[in-house]
Amino acid sequence: MGNRISKYLKNIDIKKCITTILVLFVILNTFMVYQNKICRLNEVPIYSGEETSLTNLSSNYDMEFNTSFKTIKGVKLYLNSNSDDETKVNVSLLDENKNVLAVKDVLVSKKNTSEPVNVMFDSNVALAGEKNYIAIKSDSTDVAIEEVDHHAKLTLVTKELNNFQKLFKLIGILFVVMLIVIYLFKNLIFNSKYISIVFVGTIFITGLTYSLLIPIGNAPDEASHMNTAYYYSNEILHIDNRNGIQMRQCDTEIFKNNGVSYSEMTTYITRFTEKCGDTTLVKTDRQPLNIKRYAFTYIPQALGISVGRILHLNTVLTFNLAKLFNLISYSLLVLLAFKITNKNHLLLYFVASLPMTLQQAGAIAYDSMTLGLSLCVTAIIFELFEGNVISKKKTVLYVVLCVLLLLCKQCAYIAVALLPLMLMLINWIKTKYVFDKDRILNLVLKVIPIVILIYFMTCLVLGRKFNTSSPLYFALNPMQLLKKVDLSLDKWGVYYFRTLFTGGFGTDELQASQLMNMFYFAFFVYLIFAGRKSESKTLFKRICMWCVCLITAYGLLYIFQNQTPLEWGYIWGIQGRYFTPVLVLFMYSLSAKGSFDQNEKIRLINLNMFLNTCMLFELFFLRTLL
Repeated sequence: MGNRISKYLKNIDIKKCITTILVLFVILNTFMVYQNKICRLNEVPIYSGEETSLTNLSSNYDMEFNTSFKTIKGVKLYLNSNSDDETKVNVSLLDENKNVLAVKDVLVSKKNTSEPVNVMFDSNVALAGEKNYIAIKSDSTDVAIEEVDHHAKLTLVTKELNNFQKLFKLIGILFVVMLIVIYLFKNLIFNSKYISIVFVGTIFITGLTYSLLIPIGNAPDEASHMNTAYYYSNEILHIDNRNGIQMRQCDTEIFKNNGVSYSEMTTYITRFTEKCGDTTLVKTDRQPLNIKRYAFTYIPQALGISVGRILHLNTVLTFNLAKLFNLISYSLLVLLAFKITNKNHLLLYFVASLPMTLQQAGAIAYDSMTLGLSLCVTAIIFELFEGNVISKKKTVLYVVLCVLLLLCKQCAYIAVALLPLMLMLINWIKTKYVFDKDRILNLVLKVIPIVILIYFMTCLVLGRKFNTSSPLYFALNPMQLLKKVDLSLDKWGVYYFRTLFTGGFGTDELQASQLMNMFYFAFFVYLIFAGRKSESKTLFKRICMWCVCLITAYGLLYIFQNQTPLEWGYIWGIQGRYFTPVLVLFMYSLSAKGSFDQNEKIRLINLNMFLNTCMLFELFFLRTLL
């Protein structure tokens, strides 16, 4: 029996099992969405408000209302009964000529009028036009109806799709078709010279979907970034900013982190078509972030806002245009990264298309440029490690990209930006001088123990003399650093991984399930440790990348340590996405494996695209609409 089980397990194709599970996962999500969400009954308020009055139903009550719906399933009435006994209320739906379209009787009492009364007709009622009437009569004087501005408080119930559902349906069809086309023509696509454009096209489409479905103000710190982008839009349009940011009156609205619940998103989508409000410039007390060293990261979004203002677009469209320009700039930088090197496209594509990365790329923030530049610089590192002599034009381009990344986010990624410059210098020296590699290696092996000894002695002698505000504190007190990291991982470990892979999406009201996080983490680990041993992954390359990752991590820990009260014990404020600029280097350096043949790469890229589609279906099509 044991031998049979063992033989059976050996014959199982793990890759096919994983693919089958993922396919079933998407099919299940799609079915649940279509059955319970896309086909759901929609409730649309016609007259609503907080200030209400009561009108007794002792006589016949009728009211005119207008709607663009072609059919309705029922209505919600806000009735009030003073009697514990059930009373019959007759509800009639009439067209503009007072012809009866549907009639329904409901029983109401003091107990069941604490909530709105659902009046569901026996079948869908076809409306003849926009103008209709509702007539209500009761057998008792104990029943009253709530009114708002002399109209009955009324909500229509319909099966017709609203704009939000239509958008979801369109996106769902688009992604399913895209997956099928890529799978059917995978050999043609992945062997084409235009493969980089295909990669960037899928990244742009997915990023655009996130950008549309995440409302303005829901990305991390987006309100502050919106003010800064508006400030630089004024600079472009030569509008005075000295006494506060001047804004169109309609743009002064404060966009709160409103989550993405079904009702809120239904209202939000309708705002895309509203007319532009008051465009009069008014002075505000809002101020931009102090980011003069890397103000260039706001150029795309500032241009988007400027174009929206010139075209007199409404507020929602204007800020979404800023998000679109940001996403375009990110996509172009990713395309440049793919053009710089033909190495490790699989890792570059994985990080560039992570849901958290795309959320930031399609938001109003400087992260779009930072992430795009970091991918370009990572591509430069892979190219320079080949040791090839580069032309003067490429040298200028590489230096410009490195300097731009160096300036981003308070020089947080200085180590990433300086590594290519160091490699260019080493490659240039190699062309001028000949070195004995064995001799250099022996020298390094002798020096390393001495350096380690000096470091530990320095920690013992000088460690306690530095306080926590010093950049050398953690370096000379490594045990304190390890303790802080351990406590931080214990408290926030899952959060770090979630904000690295699938994202928190603004208010954290909208989160991917732990199952999706596990899928992404498993794929992340597989890309690092699976495959064959790579001959190109030399120890020197991996050590260089380890150093870059460690220096970057140390710098981020130091910055956030100074923002955390000492008594907390852990480091507060760090998110996984802050490490995205070094994620490709980290994955490359962690293992000597990770080499795949062409067919394996195609399968893994397809799996990556499939995971992205799973994420959209699960995150928006299912969880958003609960």
